[in-house]
Amino acid sequence: MGYAFVLSTLTTWAVSKFAWKVGFVSRPNPIVRQHTRTVAYLGGVGIALGAAVSLALIKFVEGGRYLPGNFSFPVPLSVGIGSVIFLILGVVDDLRVLKPALKFVLQALGAAVAVRLGLCSPVTGWVFWDAALSWLWILTLVNAFNLTDVCDGLVGGLSVVMLLFLAHFRLTFSGTALLLAGACLGFLVFNLPPARIFLGDAGSHFLGFLLAAYTLIGATEYPMWSHRAVMVLTIGVPLFELVFLTAIRRKKGLPWWKGSPDHFALRLQAAGCTRLQTDLIAWGMAALLCTAGILLLRVPPPIQIVLLLSILALLGLCWRLLLNWEAEKADTV
Repeated sequence: MGYAFVLSTLTTWAVSKFAWKVGFVSRPNPIVRQHTRTVAYLGGVGIALGAAVSLALIKFVEGGRYLPGNFSFPVPLSVGIGSVIFLILGVVDDLRVLKPALKFVLQALGAAVAVRLGLCSPVTGWVFWDAALSWLWILTLVNAFNLTDVCDGLVGGLSVVMLLFLAHFRLTFSGTALLLAGACLGFLVFNLPPARIFLGDAGSHFLGFLLAAYTLIGATEYPMWSHRAVMVLTIGVPLFELVFLTAIRRKKGLPWWKGSPDHFALRLQAAGCTRLQTDLIAWGMAALLCTAGILLLRVPPPIQIVLLLSILALLGLCWRLLLNWEAEKADTV
């Protein structure tokens, strides 16, 4: 994790300089009032490069003789190729702003490639349905992360919380989860409010895909339903954003992908929270949901039901509170 933090800090700084040099920057956004100045893109590339170089150092420079914390660092072909596909797709979208239909088709193709290469969870026991559900899960999380990324530091910090929990969960990829968490921390050095570089669609696609992959595989020692419930809790904040935003936009007569200032982060800021306070609230909620996931595996079934109902009640309360605050579009375009 230390390797990844240092190297990701360096690679994020380097890609930031490159982005400014070639003009790969994000202009002020009329939907987000806080976005009033030009900021470099390619933060997701900085994370990916930092993680990749760290992995190379651990696996090849040290020849595998020293594995921090006795962790292993497997990168299945499906995960490696899938992450590259979604990273490139995000970079293209940052450059050209793809139309929603084309973007979704490309996401669907990328998810299909990953599933075809073996990224599949045995949910039902039938190959076709397992593949279809895994494909849908990848698409869901990629778009959930993409929608959540509207506040400096938000998705990077959420990813750190989730990845640390997954490492604690002792899945087969605990080492790579820790490594990626370190890379996200290095990126946050430049992304905390006020951000000097943005994650961009490249970063949200990259992290969304990897969290989808990490929640699809591993932990076979736990009962299937418990594992699925824990994985849903782990990425509960982005999923909440996806469901909340979709419901609000449908109520307003807008397509779910149509930009609007209804994100929970923007509503919290409309309520008076600063960007950092918004981040801390979201990160705290993610940590709470992950803690609930840990408890879910350690309590008897009756308590599990009570715990899940309590979490649903808490999320319902958050939903109700967020409806009280309406964010406004920025005046500048």
